[in-house]
Amino acid sequence: MPKHLSFAGGRGLDALSSECGIKTILTERVTFLEAQEPDVQHERLFLKYKPANKKFVMRTQEIIVNNAAVESGPEPSPCETAPDGLPVPRRVLFQPERISLEWRSPPTIGSGLVNMGNTCYINSVMQCLTYTPPLATYFQSGGHDIHTCRVAGFCAMCLLARHMDKVLSLTSSAVRPMGIVRRLQHIAKHFRPGRQEDAHEFLRMFIESLQKCCLLDFPGKLDNPTKETSFVHQVFGGYHRSQVTCLKCRHDSNTYEPLLDISLDIKLDSTVDRSFQTYVKADLLDGGNAYMCERCECKVAAKKSLSIHRAPNILTIQLKRFDFAGMFGGKINKDVQYGFELNLRPYMSEQNGSPVMYDLYAILVHAGHSLQSGHYYCFARPTPNQCYCFNDSQVRPVGMQQMLSQQAYLLFYKRRHVSQQQQSPVASASSCSTAHQATKVHGPQQRPSPAGAHKQQQQQQQ
Repeated sequence: MPKHLSFAGGRGLDALSSECGIKTILTERVTFLEAQEPDVQHERLFLKYKPANKKFVMRTQEIIVNNAAVESGPEPSPCETAPDGLPVPRRVLFQPERISLEWRSPPTIGSGLVNMGNTCYINSVMQCLTYTPPLATYFQSGGHDIHTCRVAGFCAMCLLARHMDKVLSLTSSAVRPMGIVRRLQHIAKHFRPGRQEDAHEFLRMFIESLQKCCLLDFPGKLDNPTKETSFVHQVFGGYHRSQVTCLKCRHDSNTYEPLLDISLDIKLDSTVDRSFQTYVKADLLDGGNAYMCERCECKVAAKKSLSIHRAPNILTIQLKRFDFAGMFGGKINKDVQYGFELNLRPYMSEQNGSPVMYDLYAILVHAGHSLQSGHYYCFARPTPNQCYCFNDSQVRPVGMQQMLSQQAYLLFYKRRHVSQQQQSPVASASSCSTAHQATKVHGPQQRPSPAGAHKQQQQQQQ
């Protein structure tokens, strides 16, 4: 953008307008002087839109963002392929070695969140994110500085940083999540304040908002593999592999898709492990659904299977409890067993190898009979011997077994470091330590049974 303009003859705009009319001004030649400093906001806006005239060729520009030069130019060329079949990104936006899956110090048990009117789904999701170790350590170490953030307008990263700092610094009173409620439609345009929404959908939309804000620090054209190296993808992201095998020539056709969470069907299964077995079970493609084999050049019988190709650092599992088959839908109120440990190796593309172990650190529960009603609350396990229940403004310690006896809707697992594979951090599931039981409690001590939680939500709505 020009910092100064002058008219022929050296006269300024005010001087010229006082001497003659507007017609003379418009016919004067305007000389633009080159800007002395780059205008980052203008460059971002310029790169956001494509020129309508296809003959116009936008020159390659050097844009300085966060003290790093990012070159924007033509569409990125196709990527190379890694040994496991996935494309190699042209750039790595956030180094995976910087992800910390453990708390740097024993975490402080922060405050509860006030229900602002059907915001229990927001409160529960935000508490689960607050006690996600790589997110907490990243923001506590200044990974995203809200004072130097260059994102113009809404920034989900700044929103989460402020929220976590406020919640973890207060232990005596509940926090009103007004910042999130006021910006709800920036996160999901179809969400409405005061209306019950799906906690899983809110979680997905919020993580997508975090991803968009991460990419704003890197203007210009980025290939998809590069976008999938952002901080958000390094925390939550992994990859699926969809494989179709021709039963005639045994040729494999592989397709890879990024994942940020996994949804498991629980209609026919009563444990998470069995649901995973169903998830990766191969389907037969035959008859009218036969597969067109590129090698045989004809339709043949084939089998199609889905597997986890690259495991994420934070594994989020949705147990599909809501059934939308009927007119109004319904909920699958059944017990599904899950544990503090999970081995993902049997469900991966490469099943030979050392276990890929995960530890449960949070669950989210829905109490009620349909998606449009009921109440959400959650449990967090910040250390192996501590469990807490977060029910809106109430925060209280609970026994380990109570966390495992819920009809969970969302499960949050963190990947165990290789050096910890031989160690089991799971303490006794019957009770917490004496020190844990003496922890300060916020709010009543009653266990939030499904009926009680639902009744509490109705009272809050009134």
